[in-house]
Amino acid sequence: IASAESADPFLRLNGKLYEMLGGNMDRDEASLAYALLSGSSGVIEEGLKETVRKGGIAHIFAVSGLHIGVLFGAAMLLFRKLGRFAWIPSWLLAFGYCAFCGFTVSSLRAALMCGVFGASRAFGRKADGLETLAFAAVVVLLLFPAQWYAAGFRLSFGACLGLSLFSGSFSRAFRRLHLPRAVAGALAPTLAAQLTTAPILLSSFGYLSVWSTLLNLLLVPLVPVFFLCTLLSAALALLLPFAAGVLLALPEGLFALLILV
Repeated sequence: IASAESADPFLRLNGKLYEMLGGNMDRDEASLAYALLSGSSGVIEEGLKETVRKGGIAHIFAVSGLHIGVLFGAAMLLFRKLGRFAWIPSWLLAFGYCAFCGFTVSSLRAALMCGVFGASRAFGRKADGLETLAFAAVVVLLLFPAQWYAAGFRLSFGACLGLSLFSGSFSRAFRRLHLPRAVAGALAPTLAAQLTTAPILLSSFGYLSVWSTLLNLLLVPLVPVFFLCTLLSAALALLLPFAAGVLLALPEGLFALLILV
């Protein structure tokens, strides 16, 4: 857990976030909220963490493309009046959030990919998903060569590889089966990511979750809501600590519901 007294401003902010959540929310809800915002799942109680892991939804609490992408997209809307240059402050915000999370592999990969996609769009060029993923992998490995041996690196890039290779094919196949658009749109990326991460989970951790597909279908579409709601409430609570209890009531209720599920 980061120290609120650290000389590093990102670590200070991280520590203040932890203290503020812990002081105004129940323990389990606070630990999940902190993990969702910071990617630090070490604060989650061991029994709850094992349940989350076996449910196949641990990736929700590792700040990754789902979180950084939502933040980048929301910032693009916020700065849309800047036109083609809206990606610059949006990417700086995403990169700053990556620094807040301690430059974890998944957050750094996502920030790099958002930057490439944003710049490509600004200059009228189409960014290729596989090329962008490869670029992010090269940069991450140049900065942190030891990550080549880490399961987290393989899971993060493996999930993106599955999305790039198979998501479109699965989506077209589901449309031919006349599945509802919402179901096909949620099922295709879930199965695509699981196809490439399943062998990594088996080899690194020795298990696969039987509930993973169902829980991801239910929860992944809700992650943007959870994330943005918790992020906005936490930011306001840090600015207005006297109202933190009220501001965090909605996120606390959402995480209580998540624990129940």
